[in-house]
Amino acid sequence: MSKFLVIDTETTGLDPTSNQIIQLGAIVYNDKDEKESFSLSVTYNGHGTIEPAAFSKNKTGIAGYMASELFNESVAIYKFCDFVLKNPCDYLVGFNVQFDLAFLRAAFERAKVNFVNFLPYKVIDPFVTAQMLILTGTLPSTMKTNLSALCKHYDINSDGAHEAMADIRMTYSLMTRMMQQLSK
Repeated sequence: MSKFLVIDTETTGLDPTSNQIIQLGAIVYNDKDEKESFSLSVTYNGHGTIEPAAFSKNKTGIAGYMASELFNESVAIYKFCDFVLKNPCDYLVGFNVQFDLAFLRAAFERAKVNFVNFLPYKVIDPFVTAQMLILTGTLPSTMKTNLSALCKHYDINSDGAHEAMADIRMTYSLMTRMMQQLSK
């Protein structure tokens, strides 16, 4: 029975050096069952800028992340490390996970935590899988490959998109559907 660590970040933009994580989530799945979850909102600490596109996708959320009662970035990283260490898994899953890992790496560096070998998992990325399915003709070549479009194609509810926990659940459902399709 495999265990999957599914992660997602919401950020103030697209560049990990000039933007920051404002929401960090993770869920551990034991095959189809959700076992443990982790979700923290991070106070916007003024690191870099808030990109207009990020603000338009999550206007209320970003305003809320400026509140002083949320976790600062370093505390969030330490809590995330504790969660991951207490929940060892076989696979790391994320939609376009390299984006999330780049932001995590930058946040780890700012928190003075060694990122190297911290997440030594086999990686499953439904975004990459979608590209392979397009190349093999299993998915239409004209198909958009963002999370919402793929969820629509596989008839997965995408309510709450652009919130870390909702995106994690959509990503895991998408991964399981794609794996079923690949096994045929």
